This record gives sequence, structure tokens and C-alpha cells, in this order.
Amino acid sequence: MSHPVDKTGDWRARLFGLGFALFNSGKRFEAHEEWEAMWLDEPRGHPNRLFLQGLIQIAAAFHLAATGFPRASFRLFRSARRKLIPYAPSYKGVDVAGLLPHLDRWRERMAAVAAGRAAPATEDFLLTFGGKGWNEPSPAYAGTAEDRAIFKAFEQYSSDRQVTAPCPRCAEVLTVNGRRRAPAEDAESSWSVVCPRSCVSRAYGELRA
Repeated sequence: MSHPVDKTGDWRARLFGLGFALFNSGKRFEAHEEWEAMWLDEPRGHPNRLFLQGLIQIAAAFHLAATGFPRASFRLFRSARRKLIPYAPSYKGVDVAGLLPHLDRWRERMAAVAAGRAAPATEDFLLTFGGKGWNEPSPAYAGTAEDRAIFKAFEQYSSDRQVTAPCPRCAEVLTVNGRRRAPAEDAESSWSVVCPRSCVSRAYGELRA
């Protein structure tokens, strides 16, 4: 963060909304800064943390696209898309299911720009949220030891790191979609987190035929 954060009142909801307002006015880096302040305050492994990281990476991806770094933008669109898969259809008022196809399109566009097959993108892109926004109730699953392990695995997998998150029951390392690391190029639309001993098994997203 480049400025102090006012943590009085309902500051998380305030920063959440401010991030969207900045993003939609073209100030993508500034939006990234506000959401990052929230992200830094979330405990590791909490579902809110990965969700905020996805938004942060979207803002950074658009900032890089606008400043002439399509390859880095592509990587962030890919990472943001992976991070947001578990939150469909919606989370904190954000229509995640509707957002994912747009991230697919921008990821593909940045890959084409980086390869010289397309001109730099200039069209506007807006992010919106509804309801109570940040104050929308979290799903019932949020916050348990099992959830922290699962979302830690998601965070590692979506960031192209080796998954090292242990099962909270038996300590075996979890897998995501049967792997410990995401493939370099993927179009996954669902994630399944499994413990090798079947202590934990949970799926997110829509399975593809």
C-alpha cells in the first residue's frame, strides 16, 4: 500500500466499494491498492483472501495490458481466473459465473497480443457487485480448518506453485484435479480437492463433459 489505511467503521466494505469505483473509472492500479489492503488483513487460508487476490490480479492484469505488457497481463488473467473458479456462481455480490467467461476472453486476447496476432485491446471493462457487497454473508463453509487447507491448496495451485497444503485430519498433501501443480496451459472450469486418504473431498464449478 502506498498510503495509510483508515481502519475505522466498516472499513472493509468501504475499501471494497472504492476498489470497484476506481477500477471502473480506469484507475486499475489504484483499485489494486485498495483491495490489497483488505487482502493483507485476511488470515492465510481464509476464502476471502483468495477471492480478493483474484480481484487484485484482474486489476493488475488490466493495468499491465494498458501499459504494454501483454505477456504479464496474460499470466495474471490466467491466475485470476483460476482463483475465482471456487466462488461461482457469486461471492460478496460479485457475479463470478458471469465474470469467468470474460476473463477467458481477455486471457486469450493477451496471448494473441503477446504473439503479435492481435492489436492491443482498448475496450472498456467494468466490474460490478450487487446486494450488500462485502457485507453479503459468507457461505457456511467459510473458516473451518478443512476450508483453510482447501483454499490454501487452491491458492498454491492457481499461482503455479507446488501444492503443499496438508489435510487437517491426516496431514497427507492435498491434490487439485488430481495434480500437485497446475498445467501451464489450461481451460479448467471446475476444481476438485481430494486427500489421498479420502479425508477431504470437495468439488467446485461445473464439470465439463
